[in-house]
Amino acid sequence: NSAMVIFLKNAGHEKILISIFGRGLSFILDFFKIMLVSGELVLARLTNIFFIFPTVLLTLFVFFIDGLVQRDIRKFSGGRESALIYHQAKSFSFFFLSNGIFIYLVLPISINADFILILAACLSSCFLLQTVKAFKKTF
Repeated sequence: NSAMVIFLKNAGHEKILISIFGRGLSFILDFFKIMLVSGELVLARLTNIFFIFPTVLLTLFVFFIDGLVQRDIRKFSGGRESALIYHQAKSFSFFFLSNGIFIYLVLPISINADFILILAACLSSCFLLQTVKAFKKTF
């Protein structure tokens, strides 16, 4: 406290206020710069997701049709059905796709979107295939 009192007596009040205001303003400007750069990064990554999304939809569609074909083969050959497989695969199909997108958005390093999003789409598609394949034989 005594050092602060000596500092206040030696320096004028205007210098202290300018010093405090300047540091505060610098902190606020740095904060806004970080917000802008982070926003630009998220928008750039969302744009990448937007451009990869047709590939993801095509993959999901192909695996959905394949699952329907496997379901029909099982239905016409009198195969077994399991509700446990259906319910567990149903919960994982959305989980992998949403978490893949989330991981890509929050990664602090620069990485190609194909590595994460195509992997997430393939995993999600495999579980979608299992979900559709495990539908009941009759509705």
